[in-house]
Amino acid sequence: MPGRVCSVQELADPATSKAVATRLGEWHGVLPTSTTPPPSPASSSSASSGEPDVTLWTVLQKWISAIPGDTDKGKARKESLQEEYEKLLTSVDEGGYGLKGLDGGVGLVMGHCDLLSGNVIILPQEGGLSASPDAARQVHFIDYE
Repeated sequence: MPGRVCSVQELADPATSKAVATRLGEWHGVLPTSTTPPPSPASSSSASSGEPDVTLWTVLQKWISAIPGDTDKGKARKESLQEEYEKLLTSVDEGGYGLKGLDGGVGLVMGHCDLLSGNVIILPQEGGLSASPDAARQVHFIDYE
């Protein structure tokens, strides 16, 4: 991949942090969107109010739904992850892990836990060294799951 590894100092630079936020927004935007709530206990009252239901649970469901199931291996992986997802939502009394609701209503969010400076690649700006300092910086990520 063309570019160079971001330094800690560059990560604090507003141009770089804006580029990182922009790229994360693009990544989060590739999740499949649907006006139909996921077919699981993850559906919440906000889905019926017409407001988007963006929670840890709906994001996880969308990622699982995005897994290709056109091969036996892909289908098996998707089914296995769906079963694990359902266990996260199911109470311990019913044989699950009972995680939904344990945050006391604060809400859980998705996060990139390994977005270190060394995992951010700053792309070369068009025009090379003579590129305008005001030109928008662009980044890619490596070492992601």
